Amino acid sequence: MSQTTTTQDVTLDYPRVIRASHSHETENSVFSADHDVTPFKFGPHKTGFAVFDSRDAVPVTNTDPIPSFPEAIPRTPPQGAMACTVDFQPGSSSPMHRTLSIDYCIVVTGEILLRLDSGAERVVKAGEYIIQEGANHQWFNNSSHVCRIFFVSLAANPILSKDGQPLMPDLFQKEKELGIESN
Repeated sequence: MSQTTTTQDVTLDYPRVIRASHSHETENSVFSADHDVTPFKFGPHKTGFAVFDSRDAVPVTNTDPIPSFPEAIPRTPPQGAMACTVDFQPGSSSPMHRTLSIDYCIVVTGEILLRLDSGAERVVKAGEYIIQEGANHQWFNNSSHVCRIFFVSLAANPILSKDGQPLMPDLFQKEKELGIESN
């Protein structure tokens, strides 16, 4: 039975990861892992990050051993890929930030408001998808329920500004400059 995280009126199971792999000895497919992933809690609202897999390079070698993942905010390796979930607690938000990745996202449960640095906003609900192409963005969970988003992130080249300069990740920088605090 999965452990759970409880916030207000919502209980979410810890994410369970089942790995199907290959046995060199039998040359058959096998289940190489089946376990819950305990989320790393960060920030005043205890946003939960659960990394399932991270690879340093693409294409991957499917027979490489799976490393352990640090308890930290996940980052896509510079030439690699990563899969994780993020649990946004009710009333929480993230700082404005940009990543050096293309992120394929699905809202698993709840809903989230996605705001771009232009001020444009969209509410994304459970079962809906986001393809985030290095945009400077911010997340807001304005609901009374936990919002879980599943991310698959692939390394990407930096976006270039009009004058040819790379737009680098500026995690939390814009808010610092504006004197805005995140929840």
